[in-house]
Amino acid sequence: MLVAAILVTVDQITKQWALDALEPGRSQPFLGEWLKLRLVFNPGAAFSLGADSTWIFTILAGAVTLFVLIFLTPRVRHLGWALGFGLLLAGVVGNLIDRIFRDPAPGRGHVIDFLELPNWPIFNVADISIVAAAILIIALSLFTRATWDGTTPQEERRSSKPAASKPASDDAEADAVEDRRSSRPSASKPASDAAEDRRLSRPAGRAVSKPDPDADEADERGLSRSAERAVSKPRPDDAPNPDTAPDDEARA
Repeated sequence: MLVAAILVTVDQITKQWALDALEPGRSQPFLGEWLKLRLVFNPGAAFSLGADSTWIFTILAGAVTLFVLIFLTPRVRHLGWALGFGLLLAGVVGNLIDRIFRDPAPGRGHVIDFLELPNWPIFNVADISIVAAAILIIALSLFTRATWDGTTPQEERRSSKPAASKPASDDAEADAVEDRRSSRPSASKPASDAAEDRRLSRPAGRAVSKPDPDADEADERGLSRSAERAVSKPRPDDAPNPDTAPDDEARA
């Protein structure tokens, strides 16, 4: 918008200068023979095209202006595209002002042109803006990947594709990993708490061990041998007393 405002201001100032300083139809050198100044009143489009269709160009210029202001300007997110649209808006608005406010009548006003190149139609600053906008927009379309709203074609295709559904096996595997992570004891828990958590997390069927007949028989044999050793071992009361041994022998 700033670029457009500056260029529209420059266009109107130079047109007013041409009206005050130049004689209509008279050519005078400005940069030698390469660029001359010649004041003409153009009822047609840029470069004096379509002189008999002033109303059509006025309506088209108004439609382009509204389209750029209402639709493009709020949505543009790329600096190059913003500059291109600013140049286009400046050119269209600069000539639209002439068509609305200059003679012979509103909507049919003649555009002021005063710049002349060899073998080229006479033009003005607004025409320069339109040509520059066309060149820049074509270059951006051909040589850059970003669109006017700041996105790339790859991003647009990715956003337009529906999200692919994950296979059921991937979901099951993710759930299993999450369960294993949640079942691990926290590193900050004491060892007793971790052991208690593991004991409580075991299935109820594993809490009661299945009786083993071989193990019971081995336990019974071990108890029998322990009892036999206890019987065969002499008790301290049965040991001979050294003090009473001579008397016993004498009585014998």
